[in-house]
Amino acid sequence: MAPKASTKTPQVAARAYIFDKDNRILLVRMTDGENAWTVPRSNVAFGEHILDVAKRAALEQAGIDVHPIGTLAVKEDLADPEAGHAVFFEIVCYTVKDYTKPAGTKECRWFALDGAMKAVASNEVRSLIAYYAKQNDSGDIRLLNIGME
Repeated sequence: MAPKASTKTPQVAARAYIFDKDNRILLVRMTDGENAWTVPRSNVAFGEHILDVAKRAALEQAGIDVHPIGTLAVKEDLADPEAGHAVFFEIVCYTVKDYTKPAGTKECRWFALDGAMKAVASNEVRSLIAYYAKQNDSGDIRLLNIGME
């Protein structure tokens, strides 16, 4: 059955999975909303390149300059139709410079991948960290070409 016609549009966002040279991941806790650890994320503005969204999210929420290397996955959230329809581009990034915690962020901290798995509340984010860790252990990290020029 086809979905009902709607004037609503999906929310499109990028989540930045930021890794350092020691293969740790940077997680943030924001001052507004939930008090849970997560990866930086931001909504896409019209005309904005998805990799630039990941860079902006990292800078705005973690105070860190990153180099996005590719898309780990694309996830869709239809769990609550009343809350909306969201599409997330999961972007792998590596650090360019150290971070300084910006206003609006309660805390930023580097986690070993196994520690991040315990700290993150979102099952979706946790599963993608596990997916990255498994590929990294095998030396075969496969990224999608979505968003690449």
